[in-house]
Amino acid sequence: MHLLLNVMLAVAVSCWSCKPADIIDDNTQEEVPGQKPDVPGDGIIRVLAIGNSFSADAVEQELWPLFNAVGQKVIIAQLYIGGCDLEKHWKTASGNLPDYSYRKIVEGEQTIKKNSTFLDGLKDEKWDYISFQQGGGHHGQYETFEPWLTQIINYCKENAISKQFKVVYHVPWVAPANSTNAKFGFYDYNTKKMYDGITTSTQKADAVHHFDLIINSVDAIENGRTSYLGDTFDRDGWHLNKTYGRYTAACIWFEKIMGQSVAGNPYHPDSITDYVAEICQTAAHEACLHPYQVTDLSRYTGLQ
Repeated sequence: MHLLLNVMLAVAVSCWSCKPADIIDDNTQEEVPGQKPDVPGDGIIRVLAIGNSFSADAVEQELWPLFNAVGQKVIIAQLYIGGCDLEKHWKTASGNLPDYSYRKIVEGEQTIKKNSTFLDGLKDEKWDYISFQQGGGHHGQYETFEPWLTQIINYCKENAISKQFKVVYHVPWVAPANSTNAKFGFYDYNTKKMYDGITTSTQKADAVHHFDLIINSVDAIENGRTSYLGDTFDRDGWHLNKTYGRYTAACIWFEKIMGQSVAGNPYHPDSITDYVAEICQTAAHEACLHPYQVTDLSRYTGLQ
């Protein structure tokens, strides 16, 4: 009896001494909105992003290590043109122009092939997920989406090796309040106007295309900004910083594709602390659970 009591006491003391990030609550054991991935027979998930610098922020630096940390093999690639919007993507693809930088990550190593065409990337792998996003700062202006989004999705369906790929829409973030970027001027330099435009435009596009996945990085970043980190997720008034900014975006990509909470994932870059990593993971997880709204994370005060 005394031995049993001593064991129970030891367990209780051990649990109370855990750091908050070490405690996985019931939320992290649940599937999140989205689908569990249909992993191909070779065990490798293949993701292609049709994008620009915003998708580069999200998938090129921190996404592969998050998959690797849970033992999931993944190939991540991007057809990249800086600042490219949907209209330019369509014209470049349909014209078979060699204007892309084709960036591919395999086993954590990135290769870059310049002067690539759209088809070079599209036909390089049997992609499981292909993501699209509006660029040029127009992601909050639905009138700029069509007919280009429809045309480029149909082009992929006609020309991709696998016709069963999941159609993914990536939703980039709002500019920081102090940004002087001219594209922020599309929204009168008003963060609420930009956020409302982005979320409304995304929902309108989804009503037309019925996306398999919507990766709402916009909400993950806004959630993180309610913590003590505040409006510091960018590096230049437009793009995400290369520490917790990019990590937060990668976290929501991981959770949406894997269909499991990113909270508790053992990977984070050495450039941030465990506490900041918890903020990023929580911001992404809450964005998955509560899209098109901002979740208050002010409980993260920076005091540990």
